Amino acid sequence: MMNKFALGSVLALVLALTSSALAGEECMKKIEAGIKQCVADMKLPPADLAFDKDFAQYSNGTKCLLKCVGEFIGVFKDGKLVDSTLTTMTNDFLKEHPEEKEMTGTILKDCKNISEACPCATAAKMFTCARDIADRLMKGKMQKKN
Repeated sequence: MMNKFALGSVLALVLALTSSALAGEECMKKIEAGIKQCVADMKLPPADLAFDKDFAQYSNGTKCLLKCVGEFIGVFKDGKLVDSTLTTMTNDFLKEHPEEKEMTGTILKDCKNISEACPCATAAKMFTCARDIADRLMKGKMQKKN
């Protein structure tokens, strides 16, 4: 059984890949199903479920798990993001969270066209790109509040 930290990390992955992991209950159910399916299919050790590292530190298992979940929910195919799914999910997310327009726009602009020779590496680099942007923007918001 996956621990809550690992589940949270993978959910953060999907937020980063789609900028809309919080789009709604139906989306969250699909994400959770994808996580469970991919982890079960890949039989990964717990170390491969840590996504708080730099890209260079990811194992091949971690990279391919990111790809698997992205494919399962329909945002990643053939080594690229699926524009139509990504657009729908992002628009749904922004309806509920219009204050996150800057973050989603920056993530899409900076991370969408990343490409590596290996699709697993592409998914992982997209994730780390998006995660780092989201972290930076959230820290900036927190500093403005203080």
